[in-house]
Amino acid sequence: MARILVTAPNELPWSVGRHLVRGLEASGHTVCLFDYRSARRVADELLARVDEFRPEVHLLYKGELLRPETIHAVRERGVYAIHWHCDVDEGLPPWLLGLARAHDAFFTQAYAMVARLQEAGVERSAWLSAGFEPTAHQVDTITEADRKRYGSQVAFTGRIVNHVIYAGRVDMIKRVLQEGIDIKWWGHHIPRKLRTFGLLFSGVRRAWGGEFAHHQGYAKIARLAKIMLGHDSYPQLEKTLSSRAYLACGCGGFYLARYVKGMEEIFELDREIVVFETLDEMVEKIRYYLTHDAERRRIAEAGRRRVLEHYTYQKRFEQMFHALRNWGELDIV
Repeated sequence: MARILVTAPNELPWSVGRHLVRGLEASGHTVCLFDYRSARRVADELLARVDEFRPEVHLLYKGELLRPETIHAVRERGVYAIHWHCDVDEGLPPWLLGLARAHDAFFTQAYAMVARLQEAGVERSAWLSAGFEPTAHQVDTITEADRKRYGSQVAFTGRIVNHVIYAGRVDMIKRVLQEGIDIKWWGHHIPRKLRTFGLLFSGVRRAWGGEFAHHQGYAKIARLAKIMLGHDSYPQLEKTLSSRAYLACGCGGFYLARYVKGMEEIFELDREIVVFETLDEMVEKIRYYLTHDAERRRIAEAGRRRVLEHYTYQKRFEQMFHALRNWGELDIV
């Protein structure tokens, strides 16, 4: 077991920092959390936390406000530094490459980034996809008010804005509405700006569920919607899944998602999740599974088991530490 300082976002109720802590604590590690986004002087406060807590390992998650020299100062104190980057930055911007080089090991959720990192000299780098924290998404009871609020034939969670990487989400929701299928999407409301004019006066806005759902709210949506739709922003990038796939399945939802290259290496298709490649195929599968309840429930349960057995944050950290042992870097159980 190790003393691990986690530097991660924790400023919002749905921030990932607390989930990382729970995942590590589940394996018996002693963990301290530093929320770098809430710090006024990030470098000074981080180093002070290192001096006070005296960790063996420093784990940085995201880290857009950190500088390489701060990580060098952490390592000079005898601390092993790991960076887990969860965004897609295929082009390796200078700030990210500098931060990656400053660490002892680098993990990315974007599989395609690994080869680029290694070409750039970051040899100890590997793919590590997102995780799920089951304790944060437990549901004690579901009331009739919950069924009315969160229930629907189809649900989608995520941002809906006029941006090229989100265009597929908008097209998907519009098509479901055009087909006369009941859908609710959950996320931040569409801002009242000139560039969002078309969305504000479209059926997409009217399908908004009314909140950014997280934790129990998200779990209730996954349970009460018959189908959870998914549309990752980079389906062409191999095995680059967002956390929504793990969230939807981990919470017990039936996940129907746009196919991402290599997804079959993560889930067993048509047995744990179902995928589509065109909007016509999406509609066809929505109509099929809305009328095949038993099959839909079997797939949802299989997806839930897969996530709970293999893709929790506890399991992700076990995979991370296994990679470090194989590199001869750090022997953490």
